[in-house]
Amino acid sequence: MYVGGEFHDLTASDDHWQVSPTEAGLAALGPRLSYRDYYRRRGVQINAALRPHPQFEAVFAWRAERHEPLATTSDFSLWNDDEPFRPNVAAQDGRLNAIVVGASADSHGFERESLEASYRRHQLETPFGARLDEPEWKRDPRPVWRVDWTSEVSDPDAFGSDFDFRRHIVTGRARVLLSEHQNFGVRAIRGWSGGVLPPQRVFAIGGIGSVHGYEFKEATGDALTLLNLEYEVGWRGALTAIGFFDTGRVTAASAASSPWLKGVGFGVGVGPLRVDFGYKTDAIPSSLKVLLRFDRTF
Repeated sequence: MYVGGEFHDLTASDDHWQVSPTEAGLAALGPRLSYRDYYRRRGVQINAALRPHPQFEAVFAWRAERHEPLATTSDFSLWNDDEPFRPNVAAQDGRLNAIVVGASADSHGFERESLEASYRRHQLETPFGARLDEPEWKRDPRPVWRVDWTSEVSDPDAFGSDFDFRRHIVTGRARVLLSEHQNFGVRAIRGWSGGVLPPQRVFAIGGIGSVHGYEFKEATGDALTLLNLEYEVGWRGALTAIGFFDTGRVTAASAASSPWLKGVGFGVGVGPLRVDFGYKTDAIPSSLKVLLRFDRTF
């Protein structure tokens, strides 16, 4: 059993699952690209986790905090300094009193996890889950998998919150070492909601970390379905070739239907560094998007 509490004043983002902090910072510093939307969180949280089995853990948190919008104030980059940054999506201002519940199951168990990793997971700041630990699936012939579920409930009547919504996210990740030089990965995400989602809780896909070939956060809505497939062949820690296929859709309550986004492409990697060449499946080669990645997609 783990129990924790915190007072916080944070520059927060819901986009950790799409792009790592290193990549987001370098993209802004170098080519002047904004790959995250930020808002301010300040308040208190009490959280707990119960691990009844080495491979399973349940988590719970109570949040009483204030959300405030933030504007982009930085004006420095090494390139493209005559272009504006992508506008930061304005968060809805208000008091968020909510409960967050969830669970995680891991093929190798949580006892190998570092104390820092456990602490961050118990804070429930990454509702889409975290990337699989690379050393595990690169040296273990058994499939490595992880399933994460979180539900956040904010209700004006029950909790005195300014927000009225319920958001649920289930994420599954797996890696299989096919041979000494081959591995296959898959990620599936399903998210749905009820009530009125504030902008900082709306689902979005497109571009880096979700569907190759599209603009960042090209589609937004109240529900999300996403599937990523990736095949890698090469030498561990050296030169590798990657092939990938992505498909996803977000739906909005106000829309009758939404199109599926489908991306396909290939990449070349050296250690953790890789270059991805992605296309929309219905616009090859005109839709080419080139991404320099410093971390895996999932």
